[in-house]
Amino acid sequence: MDDYKNDNNQVHLRANSEVDEKLFKEIPIKDFSYTNAKPLSKKPKPNNKPYLVLSILIIIVLLAFGGYTLLKHKSSKVVKGSVQRTTQKTNNSVTPTAKITSYNSTNFNLSVNYPSNWIISDTTSVLSLTSPETSLTNANNQTVQGRIILSVSPKGQLPSDFGSSAATAVLNSQLVSYTSPTPAQDAQTYISFLQYGSTTIIGGLNGIYVTGNYGYLKGQNINQSDIQSVDPLVRVSFEKCSNNCKNLTPLVISASDWSKSSFSLPIINIIKSFQFS
Repeated sequence: MDDYKNDNNQVHLRANSEVDEKLFKEIPIKDFSYTNAKPLSKKPKPNNKPYLVLSILIIIVLLAFGGYTLLKHKSSKVVKGSVQRTTQKTNNSVTPTAKITSYNSTNFNLSVNYPSNWIISDTTSVLSLTSPETSLTNANNQTVQGRIILSVSPKGQLPSDFGSSAATAVLNSQLVSYTSPTPAQDAQTYISFLQYGSTTIIGGLNGIYVTGNYGYLKGQNINQSDIQSVDPLVRVSFEKCSNNCKNLTPLVISASDWSKSSFSLPIINIIKSFQFS
């Protein structure tokens, strides 16, 4: 009996042992995590093409508008110039609206256009163009009646009041383009604003000179040799009128007169019209 019991117990224990092994045997777990894994999504790159196209269109519009504005500005200059040259209006003041007259000088081998209300005189020593009586501002900033004289003389013949010392530029030189230059002349020239050494009033303007390739800054010295080298010598001077301009004396004007178009435009237009053979 005991043996039987033992046998049964062994069987029983064996059976229980088999059950226990089946129940508690470690089962390996398979990793299925990869089946649900998703690749990291990359942030989409912004599409800049619309902005690039818009920028290009804006640039094209701006360039087109700028070109149109420039063309319109140039066209308006041409129209203004032609009106000034063809107008038939005449008056007794120094204005750019007077009728234009042309003159050829055999003495100086040149031609020039000038307002018809100016007086011209041509000799072997000097060609002069004199304005009608007009209001000028003297060096003391007083308004006086006077005349403007634009003269052409042989190379090196400086006026006596120029003096022996260097002159001073009272304004920056201005570059002027000739309207129809001949092959014998440069296309452009400087005009310079001189105060002679004998003039002590600051800002006093004794004369305006055609200085060719020489340009000067305000306050810079201008040597006689520079002026004497220009051929022919072209200068603008001023005279004070008294007794209805029967008596004339040299006049130093204020450099501020140059900013007045009624004063400067006739002078510039005459100089621009010169044709030297």
